Amino acid sequence: MPPPPPRLEVPTALLAKSEEIQRSLEPCVDLFPEPSGPGAPPSLTRLFGRPSLRHVGDWPRTPEGRPMLFVAQANLEDVRMAGGEAASALPETGLLSLFFDLDAESLGDDPDDTYRFRLVWTPDIATCRVTPPPAGAPKFDGVEKRLRPGAGWRLPPESDARFSLGQLEEVEFRAYAELATGLAATEHQLLGHPFWLAADARAQCAAAAGRLWGGGAAAASDWRLLWQVGGDSTLSGAFGDEVQLYVMIQERDLLERRFLRSWLILQRG
Repeated sequence: MPPPPPRLEVPTALLAKSEEIQRSLEPCVDLFPEPSGPGAPPSLTRLFGRPSLRHVGDWPRTPEGRPMLFVAQANLEDVRMAGGEAASALPETGLLSLFFDLDAESLGDDPDDTYRFRLVWTPDIATCRVTPPPAGAPKFDGVEKRLRPGAGWRLPPESDARFSLGQLEEVEFRAYAELATGLAATEHQLLGHPFWLAADARAQCAAAAGRLWGGGAAAASDWRLLWQVGGDSTLSGAFGDEVQLYVMIQERDLLERRFLRSWLILQRG
């Protein structure tokens, strides 16, 4: 059986809501960035650097033919071993790799934004090799970092559609925000409650994907976070302000491993 969620030390201002807060906890996989380079243990789970692909021809490109920016990849075997309860929702093996069209800066509110990112699942890692960027790849100063997976827990922010505490008084709001922020050991995560910079984006996903896929798109409530990338100064610097990337997916598509039907949301701070 999976371990129970941690018992939270709820602030005095929220004691009347402590049981509801406890029920709101959701497991996630924390991805802790660590230095990479000489002397560091090799890792297939990393931020920036060079992806592991079967062939350089597999590098995703924009509709204009430009190579996309390689953002991150996750070795799902390592994630399943270290990621706790949440990781059981992911495949047991393979690489999950995220690419993004840095030049377009698409927000994820248009059906055509599906061509501005790519989430690639390669089930067989043995077929992959570290691949240098092809000609025309975006110039980017991001330093490669290892991402170390670990089991984590999240509370939904007040802006999240799954936030269930209702309207909070100012003192309650500050206490809850401190509690939720304290759980978020890193801004890089797989699954769990998103840490929104702006409003909950599930309705945005449902609207844009619904226009793209028609009846095949689910309601807003069926979308969940798959991958969050944020808190990196180099990535934010490329946009001129703080940004977070949220890869969202419908529940049934995650279950059936249809990662090509994921959706990327970009939010600015």
